[in-house]
Amino acid sequence: MSIRLPASSPVEGGRRLTYGRGVTTRSTSTAASILIYTVLRVALFAVVWAVVWFLTPLDAVWSAMAAILISGALSVVLLDRQRGRVGTAAGRFFSRLNDRIDASTRAEDLDEDYPMAGPGSSAADGEEPAADEAVGEQK
Repeated sequence: MSIRLPASSPVEGGRRLTYGRGVTTRSTSTAASILIYTVLRVALFAVVWAVVWFLTPLDAVWSAMAAILISGALSVVLLDRQRGRVGTAAGRFFSRLNDRIDASTRAEDLDEDYPMAGPGSSAADGEEPAADEAVGEQK
């Protein structure tokens, strides 16, 4: 049994902590919201399909197609809040993914701007590297 603390409870990373048997993490809440939405959509489709199949003279395939359309329209109204949670969770996921990609790109750019100078190289002395000279050419 999980116990949720009031709004004044400790917050970590923009979400309320959950205490009890299962400690909720951000990835768990994202996966849970997607799973809940998917189960609700499938359940809504199954209920509508059963109603259409038993109450109309349509066979199973045509009632399934009708149920897809009807349950889709009903889910826009009935599952709006859960769809918003899934959208928020997906937005957070892709935002974190983009932040990690940007950080990686910035780190690569820094590595290219300041290459590591090995021992004995002229760049280590603060001098510009010598221009390529032809081997064996005398001045």
